[in-house]
Amino acid sequence: MRLGRWCGCAALVAWAAALPARAQCPVGLELVVDNDRPGSGYSEESPWNWASRNVNACAGTYRYLSHDDVEAPDNDGTRRGKAFWRPGVTVTGMYRVVASYRATANRTTDADYVLHDDHGGVRRQVEDQAHAGDCTRVDLGLIYCAAAGTCFLELDGTDDSLSDCADETTFTLESCDQGPEPGPCDPIAAHPGWEVCARTPTTCAGVFSDGAGCLAYCAAAGMECTARFGGEPGCLKEPDLPLACDDANGHASDWCECAFPPGPDGGDEEPAAEEEPAAEEEPPAEEEPPAEEEPAAEEEPAGDEDGGLPADAGPDPDGGLDAAADDPGGSDTAEEVAGDCGCGRGAPAGPGGQPVFLGLLCLCAWRWTRVRARRAAPPPSP
Repeated sequence: MRLGRWCGCAALVAWAAALPARAQCPVGLELVVDNDRPGSGYSEESPWNWASRNVNACAGTYRYLSHDDVEAPDNDGTRRGKAFWRPGVTVTGMYRVVASYRATANRTTDADYVLHDDHGGVRRQVEDQAHAGDCTRVDLGLIYCAAAGTCFLELDGTDDSLSDCADETTFTLESCDQGPEPGPCDPIAAHPGWEVCARTPTTCAGVFSDGAGCLAYCAAAGMECTARFGGEPGCLKEPDLPLACDDANGHASDWCECAFPPGPDGGDEEPAAEEEPAAEEEPPAEEEPPAEEEPAAEEEPAGDEDGGLPADAGPDPDGGLDAAADDPGGSDTAEEVAGDCGCGRGAPAGPGGQPVFLGLLCLCAWRWTRVRARRAAPPPSP
């Protein structure tokens, strides 16, 4: 019996080792990056133009671009700079990014948040920070971050001389998927002063706010302008103000709609190939007379489908051994017992076929020891 127990344990261990290891996805894992948390991943470009305050901050203190010599003594007077939030990601997946800032009337109206994912994609979102409400949190959507990757959030405050504000940003894991690959609109989204407000695999739509025009806006994605309307930053479309795509109206911002040129390669569609004339059909060949049928061979007695015992052999009480195994005078061979317990049949399919087969082999060896023990036992006295 010891052999049987060891074989049973070996079978279970082999099966467990064959199963793929699946680490649970820690959904809800939150990574906090903040200027008040040293080593969390917060940094700045042109830090001499940033100052700190704690009035109605979202967490501790917040940072803002200032040209006041008292608040930022070393500033260069431009009120320009960038802030970065780089999380230390240890679990690959899709993270929801929520930024925060203190809103006041003298803030910028177009704070440019730029998400950089680990697929190489870039997505830009413009936020109006010039409003009442003090601590404000803004959901910037999902971003793909790889373990030990380089995904990050950027606040670009170099497009004007207004005050951008930076505070705590959280990256919260929502799934361990890898998310979509970069799309065709990403070059537009990566451009400072341009927004992508709607996208499909073949179209992009959004607003430029640097006077570039819709032709340049669409060309960045290798597309052509299909429609143009008045528009304002923040994805505001003015559908009652249609414009020509190449209109040199001097507008600082307009709404653009873009699409790939017709044709699979971006050019004109190729003319359809001419159909070749159908070949003449050959006359059908004469049918040969059917051959005489040979008499059917006599059927052999039916047996088990998988090569085991005949169908009329009923189950025996010891769990699958045939009646001859219970006969003290009989002598089963190893081949017969192996065939009866299933070792001669195909190993069941499943993850890790070889470990499963070894486990079943151990089980069959245990059953063979039982048969041998029965053969060695003296017959019952009459």
